[in-house]
Amino acid sequence: MALNHQADSQGIQFRGELSLRNIRGPWASTVREGTFAVTWNGGKNKCWAFLHQFDPASRDTVAKAFQDARNLQVAAKLGRAVISSLTDTFTIASSLHFNRIPYLQMLRNLGRQFSHEHREMLTSHGIIAESIASSMDRISGDFLTYSASGRLAASVMKLSLMNAWTDGLRSAFASTMMQNFSKKVGSAWADLDEWDQYLLRRKGIEEADWQIISQATPTENNGVRYLTRESVAAVKAEGAQQVATKWLAFVSDEGQYAVVNPDLATRAIVTGGGMPTGTISGEAARTAAQFKSFPIAMMTRHWERILETPQGLEGAPLGYGAQSASGAAVNRVALLAALSVGTMLIGADSLKLINSNLPYASLWQISDIWDHWVIHNMQEMLNPGYLSRMQQRAMRDYGQSYYWEPGEFFPERAPDFEAALGE
Repeated sequence: MALNHQADSQGIQFRGELSLRNIRGPWASTVREGTFAVTWNGGKNKCWAFLHQFDPASRDTVAKAFQDARNLQVAAKLGRAVISSLTDTFTIASSLHFNRIPYLQMLRNLGRQFSHEHREMLTSHGIIAESIASSMDRISGDFLTYSASGRLAASVMKLSLMNAWTDGLRSAFASTMMQNFSKKVGSAWADLDEWDQYLLRRKGIEEADWQIISQATPTENNGVRYLTRESVAAVKAEGAQQVATKWLAFVSDEGQYAVVNPDLATRAIVTGGGMPTGTISGEAARTAAQFKSFPIAMMTRHWERILETPQGLEGAPLGYGAQSASGAAVNRVALLAALSVGTMLIGADSLKLINSNLPYASLWQISDIWDHWVIHNMQEMLNPGYLSRMQQRAMRDYGQSYYWEPGEFFPERAPDFEAALGE
């Protein structure tokens, strides 16, 4: 799709791909700098997408200056991002639960990521590993540029192991999805329960598409069968190529839920509604929203899915099976609470577990410095506000403050023994 928006004298060129799914009846679209809006059903339904832009040359200098500044922030602050990404384990568990996939199956596929042959197989079937740019985008909300500052940010992301973490988890989830659905090949649409039909339909796969998918011969690798794009495309039926693309989009998008990546709605939000790069308003919006992509994507992906998923369908997993309006409301509140609290706490709890079993960490020569300078700061990264709550709790429960402030490398004063002894 190529659009030329004539809002300014030089024009702005937009390029991209637009996929309209689950739209019934007449629809209309409008374009405003960077945002493509589609309305249908008499205006009751609306979706919007942020489009990448090729801005006038006059804006290049401003855009580059702001992008360089954001890249330097990435290089300075994302060296430990992989630690905060421990919360991915909870969104993965939530996505496995939503798709009714066994957790142990995911763990086995995660182990297979250490096999070069397995990774090559996934890449050859469209499950392409995330680039450095995409790994940076999921945390900072920015795409990588190939300037000196961009290469600096890229090196930090690579050395931090963020790319390996994201690649491994997302590829393992995608292969688990393909493995799980390979067991349903050969089943008629009517044989699928309502939940499976809903999962497919929400990604634009209808009964006619399933008739093609169900004829596929799954790809086999080391005795394990996967429903890959190529296996669907190989079906001798009209439209098989298009259906295969839909299938890969389904698998890939679920991987973006499991290891959260910003969707189009998130990108539009963090750019101030699609304000163009190189303008003061557009760059201010991008700079203000830097590092906020993850929490926004949690809302536009997981929260929205919880609130919009119908309750009471046949075969629905726990939390989605309510048969009444009041039951549905209770389920949704419970799911939102579990997701929010879980992603907030699981990282800190995992860190505690790892630290308690870490060799040498308990040595008296280093244990206090290790706890205060390393563990406390990591817990603060995983659960913002952790250290202040820790200090408030000490004051509330014991009426005392810390002589060695949490998160500090070394105490600034000696202990107050009179206060400690209550004298």
